[in-house]
Amino acid sequence: MSDALARPTPQQIAWHDGEIGMFVHFDVPVYANTQGGTGVEGNFDLTQFNPSELDTEQWCDVAESIGAEYIIHVAKHYSGFCNWQTDSTDYSIRNTPWRGGKGDIVADLAESCRNRGLGLGIYLSPGDQHHGALPGGVCPNRDAQSRYNDIYRRQLTELLTKYGPIMELWFDGSIVVPIEDIVEEHAPGVICFQGPCANIRWPGSEKGILPYPAWNAVKKRDAVTGKVTAVHGTPDGDCWLPLEVDTPIRDHFWFHNDGGEQYLKSLQQLIDVYYQSVGYGGVLLLNSNPDRSGLIPAADAARAAEFGAEIRKRFACPLAEVAGNGDEVLLPLARPEMVDHVVIMEDIRNGERIRQYVIEGLTEGGWRELCTGSAVGHKKIDCFEPKTVSSIRFRCMEKAGPVSVKKLAAYSVGSVPLFDKDSLSLVNPISVADLEIAPGSKEYTVDLTAACRIPQRYEVELFSHSSHGGFRVVQAELLVDGTSKSDAIVPMSSDKVLDLKITDWCPTKILLRMRIEADIHLAASVMVR
Repeated sequence: MSDALARPTPQQIAWHDGEIGMFVHFDVPVYANTQGGTGVEGNFDLTQFNPSELDTEQWCDVAESIGAEYIIHVAKHYSGFCNWQTDSTDYSIRNTPWRGGKGDIVADLAESCRNRGLGLGIYLSPGDQHHGALPGGVCPNRDAQSRYNDIYRRQLTELLTKYGPIMELWFDGSIVVPIEDIVEEHAPGVICFQGPCANIRWPGSEKGILPYPAWNAVKKRDAVTGKVTAVHGTPDGDCWLPLEVDTPIRDHFWFHNDGGEQYLKSLQQLIDVYYQSVGYGGVLLLNSNPDRSGLIPAADAARAAEFGAEIRKRFACPLAEVAGNGDEVLLPLARPEMVDHVVIMEDIRNGERIRQYVIEGLTEGGWRELCTGSAVGHKKIDCFEPKTVSSIRFRCMEKAGPVSVKKLAAYSVGSVPLFDKDSLSLVNPISVADLEIAPGSKEYTVDLTAACRIPQRYEVELFSHSSHGGFRVVQAELLVDGTSKSDAIVPMSSDKVLDLKITDWCPTKILLRMRIEADIHLAASVMVR
């Protein structure tokens, strides 16, 4: 079994080790006071774009205060505005008053990151309102598509050749523009979020949390669809496709908007995010949103620093730490201590081999179970009610090959999180429509706009009001603002359940068109979770 396991590349291992990155969204929506996608951002008055205090050193200060190892910068969002000196379009920083049109945010940030030893990643939206490209870079006709393909390819080439090493590329959903040759030529092995070169994947929501277990591997047949999320993880997958967990520090604002400070995540919310992202083996990507001055607001910077300080307070100094091979790893303590956390890290170079494990503590009454788990992967943070123990024991109960524990560490944090470990479960369904389904094969359209407000994974289920007769969904299509999104419907888990992956921000209308076959006339409700 172990020879067939998916294994990470050296680049993926280095990415795993980073554990935390910082997203930076700064674009014309900040000046338009929108979150993008409203239509005004694609032809905004660029004379208003003048971040007079912009300081990428401050951005890096905030990233370092969190403990981030890299920054993903939104070089171009859906507006189409380019915040570097590009030759591909006039809709760019060159035509703003900032620094007399000579400024280059990407260049500034690249230098700041280089000086700090931080990795630099680039978000380059395939969708472009200014050039009429819909999400994914889809254009209305062949000529328009050819013109836009040329523009986008020039933009990607500029970003990969002018600013030093780029460690990660973000395409944010599907992309129809051919870019594989550019990536292979200028950034072979680069970490790619979505797109045809994807080697990491989206969890399925922007809540900042993962389900558990969050296996790193998926089946190749699923990976090539470009639709995989956390629910597709499987310990027996043959493609290593780990999870980058993105979430904004202001819930749920990616761009700075007036009055948004009240939506800052609390320290406890951020700690819960950390436990359920990094603590479940993922990499956390926490967004910061500079305001019109170009600086990350003081309140946001302070909360980010508070978050990083709390992580270090909890996990910088273990009571004891050890590495070991085999089904049992023993961690003796210097003296009996109150323990409430254990961190396990698997050596993932040979894949995820641990399938079930138990953590035990040696008390005066003998060995006592402290917690159990399944997936370990890069890191698993286990927390439990405090127990005074003199030794910690890891035992692997089920495996797919020889076990190697990179780290087993015990902590006395003094605080056990109270979050619901199943908090990503799809609960609290919303009723969006009642259908009268006629016999035979007919088409029905349901408006999902009110239920699908933010980018994440949704489950649509049809419930029959009758115990007699049957029906099935035989074909489904999702229309986002009139455009068919062929990549948004994940293969059906049953003939009455659809998994949807919404990646567009602020769509005006989301419609689900279904062809349903029924034996008799019946009533059904459409529910969204």
